[in-house]
Amino acid sequence: MNVNSTDKLELPDKPKEIKELNITIPIQSAKILVKMARELKKYYFFYKISKKWINIKGQKIKDELRPELLVDINEIKSVLENIKEYQVT
Repeated sequence: MNVNSTDKLELPDKPKEIKELNITIPIQSAKILVKMARELKKYYFFYKISKKWINIKGQKIKDELRPELLVDINEIKSVLENIKEYQVT
């Protein structure tokens, strides 16, 4: 259940029902998605845009290319100290 505490209308399920903006569906980039969400927020109340409106194809990062996340705080401090040593001031 969505609680709308604003005077804005709920975002319609069908993009063709939106008269305030010219919307092209499907949304094909994250940049356009963010821009559209900001514009829609001016007129409508919503928590998220329907997945039916979005078709962003991105590159998946292969596991071997993902950096290892450090868990130990001492390791993290050590890495950060090494970065500071190599920065040009």
